[in-house]
Amino acid sequence: MRISRTASILALTVALASCKIDFGAEDEEVGDIVVYGEDDAPAEIVAQGAITGFGSIYVNGRRFEVLDTTSVEFEGQNAVLGGQSLLKLGQIVRVEASQSGNGDAEANTIVFDVDLRGIASGFSPNANDPGLGTFSVLGQEVTVDAFTVLGEDFEDLNADSVIDFRDLDGTASPSADWFVVEVSGSVTLDGIIATRIDKIEERGGDVTIIGDEYDVKGFIDSVATDFTSFTMNAETFAIDGGTLFLDGLSASTLSEGDFIEAKVDRDGSGNYIAVEVERVETIESNPPAAGSGFEIEGLVQAVDITSNPNTILVNGVLLSLDDATLFQGFVGRRIFISGTIGADGRPDIDQFDVEPINNVAIVDEVASIDTAAGTIVTRLGVEITPTGDSRVRDLSSQDDTTLMTPAEFLTRINVGDEIRGRASIDTSQNTIWTQVQRVAGSDGTCSVMGPVSGRIANNQGFNVGDVTVSVGAFTSFYDDEGNATDIAGFFDELDVGDTVQLFSGQDTATCSNGAMTLSEAGTASLSADDNVVGNADDPIETTTVVGTPSEISDAGNVFMIGDQEISVLSGTVIGASVFSTAFGGPTTPNTDTAFAIADWPLSQLLLSNVSYAVEIDPSGQAISITIAA
Repeated sequence: MRISRTASILALTVALASCKIDFGAEDEEVGDIVVYGEDDAPAEIVAQGAITGFGSIYVNGRRFEVLDTTSVEFEGQNAVLGGQSLLKLGQIVRVEASQSGNGDAEANTIVFDVDLRGIASGFSPNANDPGLGTFSVLGQEVTVDAFTVLGEDFEDLNADSVIDFRDLDGTASPSADWFVVEVSGSVTLDGIIATRIDKIEERGGDVTIIGDEYDVKGFIDSVATDFTSFTMNAETFAIDGGTLFLDGLSASTLSEGDFIEAKVDRDGSGNYIAVEVERVETIESNPPAAGSGFEIEGLVQAVDITSNPNTILVNGVLLSLDDATLFQGFVGRRIFISGTIGADGRPDIDQFDVEPINNVAIVDEVASIDTAAGTIVTRLGVEITPTGDSRVRDLSSQDDTTLMTPAEFLTRINVGDEIRGRASIDTSQNTIWTQVQRVAGSDGTCSVMGPVSGRIANNQGFNVGDVTVSVGAFTSFYDDEGNATDIAGFFDELDVGDTVQLFSGQDTATCSNGAMTLSEAGTASLSADDNVVGNADDPIETTTVVGTPSEISDAGNVFMIGDQEISVLSGTVIGASVFSTAFGGPTTPNTDTAFAIADWPLSQLLLSNVSYAVEIDPSGQAISITIAA
């Protein structure tokens, strides 16, 4: 199947994950491919998705018993019977299972194959949340979102007791100028949304060594006219006389849009050479039996109505349809589809649902816990109820960041702990919590993102759900493009239903009894970005400029790097490392902070002998400033 590169595909740079997570619910979750027999009595089941729990294993919500006779095939090695210990949380696996007499799904075969392995580079933190971001491996963009599981070998480089995107760059270690990662996740046209990342100690990719090749899966962008190379995203892979082609492929039969896996070496000049090339198996290349039922939930990554048949790409699964026009408006949205497999091996869809947009977030301290009801209430009066659909993690200890059930999570937390959550609002106006985390320590602040449910007279405030927000003349206001505005301008733009982002400032009295008061240190921002991975509002045209600054102007808050003039806005995120470098050690603030809140002149923050990495938009406005690696 081919997907045209002109198909609409979004840069996936922020917030939520490629898969929804479940810990024991019997319904299938995002990322699953589940195939049923007649009358929806699943005698045989095929599931493909991320491992989300153990005790047997859970693959996106479905529990599979791992027996002594279960064959576990790991990275093309010989199968191991009952080899559950080989598997890790977040790995994308394919499970072939049978339904037992008592209704349990018993795994016959579990197959894991890494999606991407190679040298990591080009780290770019997300402007809104530097704990997330993107980097590059073999020219493929790797998205680290809130659901990415990071392996145990990553160190806490910034000593904040949380392993996140800021700890991935192994080149930040004094003894390293490179490091290799293995990535498992959902392959897209632009790269991969990572569900798990592991750090590898060996470099690999040596043309003189057999078996240490790097791996890459993706869609071919172009093939050289003389068939000596092909490209995938930002990388070219050479074809020579030693390249082995499998599955009936050859250099001359490769074409744009082919979904392939390549094992590659790197020569002395840094060029990649394809050692082995094969097709990636899809639901259509290895279809279930005709007449079987199926269900798929996932992110719509591309829709092509110009090909015959039409195609859609959902969580890395390519499907051919007679007519895909129904899906055109849903690129970047999560959907649920179900139906039957036709005689031609293609799916006939009879149900199509769109999942709600995730536009609620909170950072606050726990005020009360009800383990019987399974709920947490914060100082702002926000009730958080983690469920089987929630990604629940305790990040308060670097040594224990495993996923757990909501019940286990509730026994760990205490009043006063800092809690972070993200959620969506369904069609019945219920809040569905997709992520709930406990983190180490609390600075007393609180923040909220959500749709405005009502306004208070005379521009004195508004409501976000059950939270009453009071504002004043000293509150810092920003429009939906991140530009500073005044209270009148903010309320002129504000409508009920608009999403806002609110930060209380350091005064703990501003976050209590269901109310939030935005005092002098508080900020209120209209949000053009709802923090959903893959939505059309994601920033897709940003670039990163690296170098030493010159011509720094406090009057205009501008500076130069080379020939690029860069403007610093009130909402520009200044990295914690910028503050510590500028002032020679720990300082306040000691976290990534908006420029307006930091309240330091630009000339004191930027040093002319230090190299900075600045993410800018097409107009040259700075989104974030960090110390260059």
